[in-house]
Amino acid sequence: MTPAEVAEADAYTRLVSEEATPGVTGDLVEVVGDTLETGAYGGAMGGGLAVVHRIAQAQGYRDAGRHDLAAAAEEMLAEDAAKGAINGVVRGTSVAVTQAILSANPLTAGIGLVAPDVVMLLTQQDQLSEEAFTNKALGVAGKGAVATALACAGPIGWIGLAGWSIACAYGKANEQASSSRMRGI
Repeated sequence: MTPAEVAEADAYTRLVSEEATPGVTGDLVEVVGDTLETGAYGGAMGGGLAVVHRIAQAQGYRDAGRHDLAAAAEEMLAEDAAKGAINGVVRGTSVAVTQAILSANPLTAGIGLVAPDVVMLLTQQDQLSEEAFTNKALGVAGKGAVATALACAGPIGWIGLAGWSIACAYGKANEQASSSRMRGI
């Protein structure tokens, strides 16, 4: 083979490899950069959503007349921001790594989001009864299905989930505060 034919064959092999496993056979520095960027975005989103959830919860308590519970909830904002950010970094990084290995698509995004839950469940398997393990496994599978559906829906899916989740935090707090007030607690 001539040097030109060798170079052409090499380029073709790289093209086929990149199409089969996007990001893995390409520039490793680019893959690492994308993974770090996705983890950072996940951290920002996770921290922000955790704070917004806590604010919604505090408002739910406040609207039910439980200003004491609202104040207690608001005291947890910084802690929630830190925990949410860590969770977001872990899940964002998990998504990026999963997509780099398995190829980027909505299914691998869903798998990546629940991968930390799967790992945690598997490490707890010996500590759980068979029924508890089965219930948690079904919960993780359902979470993965929802995550995949949301990834398919794009930004609208994510915004919808965030809005629904925030509304649930408010409603649950409001209901909890109202019922405790009625019981005289």
